[in-house]
Amino acid sequence: MTGAIVGAAMFEPHGKSLQVPIFSEETGETLLNYDARMCLRETEIIRETCPGFPGISTYKHWSDYENFVYNCLNYSSPLFKEVPFKNMEATINQYRNGIDLPESLKEKFEEAMKIYTDVTNFIIGAGTRPNDRLNKIKFGNLLKAFQGHMKNAWNCHKKVQPCENPKLKFVAYSSQDWLLAGLLQIFGALDAALGVTVMPEYNSMVSKCSRKRSEVIKEQTELIDVTKSVKNCPKDQDYCPLTNFLSCCDNYLEKVPGESCRPLSNLTTKSSFPWGPRRYAGFD
Repeated sequence: MTGAIVGAAMFEPHGKSLQVPIFSEETGETLLNYDARMCLRETEIIRETCPGFPGISTYKHWSDYENFVYNCLNYSSPLFKEVPFKNMEATINQYRNGIDLPESLKEKFEEAMKIYTDVTNFIIGAGTRPNDRLNKIKFGNLLKAFQGHMKNAWNCHKKVQPCENPKLKFVAYSSQDWLLAGLLQIFGALDAALGVTVMPEYNSMVSKCSRKRSEVIKEQTELIDVTKSVKNCPKDQDYCPLTNFLSCCDNYLEKVPGESCRPLSNLTTKSSFPWGPRRYAGFD
């Protein structure tokens, strides 16, 4: 549905309604995340700061893992006496959907949000706690697909290779707030786009548009243009050559899904929770 709305807004003629066909994977979808339950290298990295970390697979709920990190980072804020930190994500969701905050958070919600974002930053390796190793593990698979689609589109346009779908106008990825933050971190544009003390809103979108140089929009009042903040892009012009953009982040590409999750030690994992079939996805 989101893809159809975005597509209609991008290509709708003035005064006319336009239906945009959307091709999606309804079954057997290819998830561009990573297998958090089986990523032993991530366990090794987290243990560098939190020696008692048992591994993500031992937690039944994601909020339990967030609570572990909160305690590991030595946070002990009175803000979370009435509302435990492990309930913070649910509280944020309720607030964004129009439900009043608990009294203890009403006047200091921004402070609570900074703490929650810092914990999330530690988990994903972004913002206040950058970690290139975690970035590759968590976002390298998505980055590979993202850049691969751009290369294919360019080669199709230049007739370098056959076009799989000549009518394809844009590709949309269904994502989550932390994935957007991580991708912006890799590009070097997180601070310029959002800052490092809040997470993306649920209606956030990262858009990469390819244009002829003569068609580059020099002033955009509705979108935040972070082109100049992207690694390897010129800081003194309003556009970034595609070759520069595509070569900005090669060190983060996950060429083989799951490759970066291989441990450096002889670490093994044992889950205390009966997971279903393996999928590259997150938690509930």
